[in-house]
Amino acid sequence: MTSRRSGLRHARTTLLALGLTVSLGAGLAQAHDPRLDEALLALAKAEGLVEAAQSTGGELPPAAEKKYERRLDRIHAIIERAMAQIEAAADFADDALGNP
Repeated sequence: MTSRRSGLRHARTTLLALGLTVSLGAGLAQAHDPRLDEALLALAKAEGLVEAAQSTGGELPPAAEKKYERRLDRIHAIIERAMAQIEAAADFADDALGNP
């Protein structure tokens, strides 16, 4: 089950990074601070690094492995919440300044 979740996370992170890269490269007009986009990219990179650590965790005793997986799952949840908050802030700034 963890590998399916990791695959979904990896796909989401890749799509987000690709979308941000394309939108930044295309020079789309945005009212929000471009550093918010950079923060999203940094979080996407962090999520990828955590994902890599999760898939190459090594051989831990079963009890330690379970705790390790739970902590990494918490990290993913925190990163996802942070990304959602950044996206909401960017959308709010765009809407407040009249940009679509």
